[in-house]
Amino acid sequence: MLCYFIYYLKSECLKSLSVCYLAIFSFWGMFFPPYSAAENLEYVEFSDAFLRFSVDATRYSEGNPVSPGERRVDIYLNEQWIGRQNMDFRLPSAESKVASPCFDLKLFDELGVDSSKVTAEMLKQLSIAAICVPFNHILPAGNAIFDENKQRLDIQVPQAYLNRQARGYVNPKYWDDGVTAATLKYDYAGYSSRNNESANQTYQYLGLLGGLNWQSWRLYYRSALNRNDAQGFDYQNLATYLERGVPSLYSKLTLGDSNTDGQVFDSLSYRGFELTSDDRMYADSQRVTHQLCEVLPVLRLAWRYANKVNLFMRRRCRPDLLSSMTFIPQVKEAT
Repeated sequence: MLCYFIYYLKSECLKSLSVCYLAIFSFWGMFFPPYSAAENLEYVEFSDAFLRFSVDATRYSEGNPVSPGERRVDIYLNEQWIGRQNMDFRLPSAESKVASPCFDLKLFDELGVDSSKVTAEMLKQLSIAAICVPFNHILPAGNAIFDENKQRLDIQVPQAYLNRQARGYVNPKYWDDGVTAATLKYDYAGYSSRNNESANQTYQYLGLLGGLNWQSWRLYYRSALNRNDAQGFDYQNLATYLERGVPSLYSKLTLGDSNTDGQVFDSLSYRGFELTSDDRMYADSQRVTHQLCEVLPVLRLAWRYANKVNLFMRRRCRPDLLSSMTFIPQVKEAT
């Protein structure tokens, strides 16, 4: 490309001197772009003499203006999405036109910033809600940039200032139980057949799946209603149980009439309680390791078939990574 440009420059300079200068400046601007001094200026003045309408150009003297107030933004830490939450934006001074996001101790804990890297005076200011502390005042080595068009806050923090924890880890105290709500899901099917030789036949099916969420508890209800001309209505209560997570054990607890998951043996209905591990509670990096080869304790109390406690230890391994799959049978039975 450079040889072609030299040949082109030589031929054009022989024709016209102005074209020669234009080609030289174009080449220089292509490979040696001018340094933008505006990146280091804190204040830039704009002239509105060429604007047709009356616009306050001083609003853009410090960059794109950001109005103060509460915004729901997507937070990214070192290009990794952390979550979406409401953040308060305030003006750093009365003359400023660009509002800055306010940080507190809760957000710093969620980001995984090592508190030992922050001064005691700054930690005290972070604990006071009335004080808005810009990010660069807290960690001079870090940076926070807000994109108003995308409602996105990009935070850059060196790894030396972050706690050592698993990728994708979220402190269980920040887990959200959700809102109190009731849900209802249904499916309906029916058909009717007619012919000259036999009587008409009509069949209808209605399945219901209801739920109620309250704090950390979940109530589920599943039933089916069948109807045909020969037997009439037939109602079945398939399952009614309570469920809640147990973060300290990375497990979930089920109470009532339910069914086993059927991952190892056939699914079995029971009345009692069940404690099973929940992979969703693990961090992203731990979840991958946990699924390679894991030992999952299952505690089940079955009243319908036998009044006994069965403790199963099940080891599940991915067959594409390990050559065999090992199961540890029942190790204890107690009446």
